[in-house]
Amino acid sequence: MSEPAAQRPCRSFRTLRADRYRVAAATTLTALADHHLNRRGGLIDGCYKRVKNLAISNELICGNYFLLETALALDAIIDPTWR
Repeated sequence: MSEPAAQRPCRSFRTLRADRYRVAAATTLTALADHHLNRRGGLIDGCYKRVKNLAISNELICGNYFLLETALALDAIIDPTWR
């Protein structure tokens, strides 16, 4: 027999927000992988400093790092909430 709605455990706001971030991260990761990876798997088209026209379409180590960290977090290999 099911419990009345008032007694059913509900998902917390924090959990719902985490789910939204997870979906957004997966969508962003998919778009980057589909359109901005080179043959070696590096993230290309990164922009370092557009104002000075410096490295405006390049592979940047920080982009590769955050791409990898996002993929590992989405696969539950690392905990994205560490501080």
